[in-house]
Amino acid sequence: DGKEMEAVGRGVVIANGALYGGNFRLARDVVNDDGLLDLFIIPPWPLGELARFYAACAGADIVSNMRHLKGRNFSVNCQEQAFVHADGEVCLQTPLEITVMPKSLSLFVP
Repeated sequence: DGKEMEAVGRGVVIANGALYGGNFRLARDVVNDDGLLDLFIIPPWPLGELARFYAACAGADIVSNMRHLKGRNFSVNCQEQAFVHADGEVCLQTPLEITVMPKSLSLFVP
């Protein structure tokens, strides 16, 4: 949303929903319909700590372990080009521009 920051991390997750990768809850305050994206920077933890992170995702509020930002627009760039995946499929490479489109999907549930 126009603010620039630099961070070191193992990865970045940008979500438009409370669950990631199935049943992993990134944070308790992530809301599916707030019109905002949630960006999480995964610190450069050693692999053992990364395993603890994935275990914690199963139900704990893990925001205290990661930088968490909310916004409507995010740009992600890396020193070296990195792969981007959506729903488990590699689809792009950095740099990445992503914008939320609030109320762009209407559902009818009988």
